[in-house]
Order: sequence, then C-alpha cells, then structure tokens
Amino acid sequence: MSLQVVNITDEVTGAFTNARLGNDVRFLQLTMDLSDENTPALRLHNTQNKGDSFESDFNSIANQIGDGKNPYFFLVRLEADSEWVLVWYVPDNSKVRQKMLFSSTVNQLKNVLGTQYLIGDYHTSHADELSFTEFE
Repeated sequence: MSLQVVNITDEVTGAFTNARLGNDVRFLQLTMDLSDENTPALRLHNTQNKGDSFESDFNSIANQIGDGKNPYFFLVRLEADSEWVLVWYVPDNSKVRQKMLFSSTVNQLKNVLGTQYLIGDYHTSHADELSFTEFE
C-alpha cells in the first residue's frame, strides 16, 4: 500500500490564515475525510475561541474527541498570540489507514500552513495526554 497525498482543503488553509490574523481563536480541529477513497481530504471540523485561560482552553480539547476512536489534528494558539503548535491525536485503536494518513500528512500540513507559524508539534495517542498538565 503506497502512501496517498492528502488534499488539504482551502477551508483549512483559509481558517488557519483567518485565525492567525485575528486574536479570538484558540484552536482549530481538523479531521480526515475518507469519503472519496482515492483522494482523502483534511477538513475543518471545529473552531474554538479563546476562553478564560490557556489551561482551560487546552483541557477542553479532550472534550472534542468524542468516543476517542477517530484521529484529529488541532492547531492550537499558545499564550503568545503569534505562536501555534500542531497537536495530533491518533488513538491506538484507529484504523491502520487513518494512522498512516495522519502520520504521512504531518509534514505536508506544516508546509502548506507555513512552518514559520508552527513552533512545534505534540503527538498523542490517549485522551489523558490531551491535558494542559501533560502538554506542559
């Protein structure tokens, strides 16, 4: 099985650009759309605005993963408005194809969005890792 190139949609790149240029968004949640088997696409799943604190905002990410079986990317604005980190949640019980697509898309996503805007990434595979304490 060869690795496929994932279509990173204009919706994703536009949402990230708008989030970077504004100061309201804490994170963008991205999901892999596999409805077209030949062309998987990364799509915007959810946007969350800043709340009372970075810690509570980061802790709310775990609430976004539903049953915890599907992988997601989160583009998270850190406390400094111009700093973003790519958090990728790929649970151990994800389908093999999903795991492969997410792993093979990390560098492509960084390049498309602009590596200069992302100061790092944080890979997780368990919901309890999606906490401020674990991230810190």
